[in-house]
Amino acid sequence: MSAGVMRDREMSYLMGIQVERRFDRLWIAGGFQRFLSFFGTLPFQGAPPSGIVMLPNGVRARSVFSALTGRVGGKINQKTQLEMSASFSNSTANFIAQDLKSVIARARLTYWINDRVGVFADVDSFYEGGDETSAGRFSRQRYFGGLMMRLAPPRGTAQMAGN
Repeated sequence: MSAGVMRDREMSYLMGIQVERRFDRLWIAGGFQRFLSFFGTLPFQGAPPSGIVMLPNGVRARSVFSALTGRVGGKINQKTQLEMSASFSNSTANFIAQDLKSVIARARLTYWINDRVGVFADVDSFYEGGDETSAGRFSRQRYFGGLMMRLAPPRGTAQMAGN
């Protein structure tokens, strides 16, 4: 669990929690984060730019970012691992006319050639959409693969070598 306060020109607060549980060949994790910022007056003179919502006197602008994440993974067999994760987030700023909601999903398949070298394939998908006034919804996919090398032996290997 984590929490904090940041002070720049105004105050910001951060809170987060993550829980992970590992079983023999399976692991699951979940987390939640929230970031809250307060701002002073908006930095413009004269008429506000388009898309800006004017606040009544005495009301401070604020921005909230919340994210909920989940992850599950495990060993399919002795040399193959699969991990999948998803993150759902919502960003709100009361001085901007739109809220953003996004989803990021990821899957990774890893095959270990030996205890230090493996090959992997990643598939990521990103979706972002605003509210009904937003015209900027979009979706992206990324495919990536490569070679992975461990610099340290995997957990438990050093103990086994000494026995």
